[in-house]
Amino acid sequence: MKLLKILFILSVILFYSCTKSGGTDPEPPPPSDNITVTHPEQGNLFYWDSTAVVSWMVEGDVNQVNLYYRIADDSSWILIDSNIASLSYNWTVPRIITNEARVKIVNSADTSVYDLNPGNFIIDRYIETNLVLLACDSFFYMGSDSTEIGHLPDEAPVHQVSLSIFYISAKEVTNAEYRTFCNSNGYPHPPSPNFPGMDNYFDSFPAYPVVMVSWYDAARYCNWLSHRDGYQPQYDTLTWECLFGGGYRLPTEAEWEFAARGGLYQNPYPWGEDDPGQRCNWSGMDSFPYTSPVGSFNPNAYGLYDLSGNVLEWTNDYYSASYYENSPQQDPSGPATGTYRVIRGGSWFDGAENLRCACRNPSDPDFADVLIKANTLGFRVVRGF
Repeated sequence: MKLLKILFILSVILFYSCTKSGGTDPEPPPPSDNITVTHPEQGNLFYWDSTAVVSWMVEGDVNQVNLYYRIADDSSWILIDSNIASLSYNWTVPRIITNEARVKIVNSADTSVYDLNPGNFIIDRYIETNLVLLACDSFFYMGSDSTEIGHLPDEAPVHQVSLSIFYISAKEVTNAEYRTFCNSNGYPHPPSPNFPGMDNYFDSFPAYPVVMVSWYDAARYCNWLSHRDGYQPQYDTLTWECLFGGGYRLPTEAEWEFAARGGLYQNPYPWGEDDPGQRCNWSGMDSFPYTSPVGSFNPNAYGLYDLSGNVLEWTNDYYSASYYENSPQQDPSGPATGTYRVIRGGSWFDGAENLRCACRNPSDPDFADVLIKANTLGFRVVRGF
């Protein structure tokens, strides 16, 4: 009996051994057609007119796909491109009104096979720098003399300056624009300016000029703007030297004054000789007790706003009271070194004498030794070539 059991077991082993050695493994079932969106993910942030990389993985018989987007979960899908044979696509983000969107990847051969990105991603409003191109045909007269009311010694002598062509933003940088910069890279929001009746100024007043920003904050914003738009950042963040190349930066004193004068080279204000009155936001104008939305007043002849009043503006230059005595005629960029940076333009807090195109003021670039109230100070940007 025991022998029979042993023989039976051996026969079973032999049978399975023969079956395995003489047969072939069964073919695995073909993978089902499938698409998986890998980017963008929920919460990703993109800007109008920027390039967003959309990517996906496929399984099965998926050779080409169609790419769609929609701006709300209940809206229609809009075709971006069709019959895409790769696994990624560079999408130029459209200027849509809403700030939430989704994408969908669809099998071109079988539209029942598709995938959505995991959840809504954010499309933020493109920063409207509204650049104005300025060209100094030959030269302009910079500074003021003792005949101008409010003249100060550091504005003399009046001298000829020639400038290379440059772009300048038509308006001061707003809270909304600066918030986009902060939120995109985790940069700290500015502190409150403590304007009575304007609580949560930075978040609740998006069209107003950003204030409480140091010179270094403004320079970092310019570097970020250059990087975003595909230009070389202009500031070395170790030395803070400026390259004066094709990216965004703060205007030089000379560029700022040329822009402010708007072709009226021997008049005190951007609009001419008349007193400020209701022409800008200053201490003598009662409609706005503090800052006002950028562009609230008429522009100068170059189409630039708020070069007098609203907020003072950082320039790139170090301050020297005697700089004009020996400054170069072509593209002066200020002293090579210094303690303070020059601010220009006057503010909501200032009297008429500080609204003049020639008026210069020094300010500590990091507010360590504050000469100017930080809640009166903002900036605008330029871009060179």
